[in-house]
Amino acid sequence: MHMIGIDVGGTKIEGVALDNKGREIFRIRRRTMHDSGYENIIKQIAGIHMSIAANIGDTPYSLGICTPGTIDHDNARLRFCNIECMNGKNLLRDLQDEIGMPLALTNDANSFALAEARLGAGRSGHFVFGMVLGTGCGGGFVVGGDIWEGCNGIAGEWGHSVLYHGGHACYCGRHGCVERYLSGTAIEQSYHAISGRKITVPEILNARKCGDPHASRVLDGFMEAFGLATANLITIFDPDIIVLGGGLSNMDDIYAEGTRRVRDNIMGDHVKTQVSRNILGDSAGVLGAALHGYEVGRSC
Repeated sequence: MHMIGIDVGGTKIEGVALDNKGREIFRIRRRTMHDSGYENIIKQIAGIHMSIAANIGDTPYSLGICTPGTIDHDNARLRFCNIECMNGKNLLRDLQDEIGMPLALTNDANSFALAEARLGAGRSGHFVFGMVLGTGCGGGFVVGGDIWEGCNGIAGEWGHSVLYHGGHACYCGRHGCVERYLSGTAIEQSYHAISGRKITVPEILNARKCGDPHASRVLDGFMEAFGLATANLITIFDPDIIVLGGGLSNMDDIYAEGTRRVRDNIMGDHVKTQVSRNILGDSAGVLGAALHGYEVGRSC
């Protein structure tokens, strides 16, 4: 059986077809039409599926799709999705109706974690946490090669756990969430607040190299937050490997200064949990969606 995976993101929708040995057959990318409304996004996803299916012939296949946000187990509706028109919708039902076949739906961070645990930097671990540090902050757990969502469907959503009580206001309605300190958005907002200048994360990184004290202060605060938040996660869950993904995972200092801050904040003298850079890059989400779709389809 072949596998089709589709990764629905805020800026792009990517699809891939894999053969029964996991080798890529076909790949497609399209810009997400997030301003065109929910119904048009459903049709766009279905259209990408049709394009992929047309390129693999008559071979049977499974289908997995990943999106931002989580599915409420009580009513099957999507929540916490940064494509706002999708929130409150029964995405699984609507996609199955439009596409006309069963499919598996999961969170994009879970897909990232699954792909890295099965095919990438987490292959040697039984218990893997995929940590996504990008525009926002999310994560997913994989235990024994399978996604672990928890009884509420929110396992790994550490971006909305409180790091600093009474801290920065978050769009979720609370204050001091991890995401308000460990994301590209947080870095840019912090720099603007203390310098009065609006510049991007790469520009802030470059400014620090040039001796900008504001950039140094902001990035030092980021590393402090990373150390504390990651130490909390290890203390509670004690994973074998943490694989970093998202744009901020390309910051080399995370793997030196960041991990030192983790050790400084954790119980005990020796931390065995590995903090690793991802191997699969931007492909992890779509590959994880394909793998998840295959596993769910096989179990039905």
